[in-house]
Amino acid sequence: MRDAPELIAIARIIKPRGIRGEVVADALTDRADRWTDLQRLRVETPRGESFDLELERARVSGHQVLLLFRSCRTRAEAERLRGSWVKAPPDPSPSPDPDTFYHYQLLECTVRTTSGETVGRVHDVLETGGVPLLEVIGQDGHHHLIPFATTICPTVDVAARLIVIDPPEGLLELNRSDASL
Repeated sequence: MRDAPELIAIARIIKPRGIRGEVVADALTDRADRWTDLQRLRVETPRGESFDLELERARVSGHQVLLLFRSCRTRAEAERLRGSWVKAPPDPSPSPDPDTFYHYQLLECTVRTTSGETVGRVHDVLETGGVPLLEVIGQDGHHHLIPFATTICPTVDVAARLIVIDPPEGLLELNRSDASL
């Protein structure tokens, strides 16, 4: 199995909340208890800055989490975090479901069809509120969005870095887009 990265994204800050420095973030983990033991988190801003912040409080609300950092006490400070990735060490506990995967396990996996045609490599996993989408970039530079559903992705072998897909007719052409778009 691929080694876990040092830090993985667990949330993305979308906006400030209130005037006391709290932020609203889209959670990239579905485990509400994941936030319980976290004390220091890495924040990577859209401007390329990277720094650690001490977490004072986290409150889960649906697919979002409200975060308050000890050194972020004003709305202006919270506004500077907009669009930032919040990163932490990977969850050390194994998934209770063998068909559940962490995003980092899927990244850079080769995607092939059941007939053996290479589609490309997984560039990103997009959470849509429904079935996650694999963003696959082919050697030709085209992007494909492939639903990460067992009917379409019947074989996932993270140890071999391979995902075998059985796409419905027209899926690869429908979701195909040029990287330059």
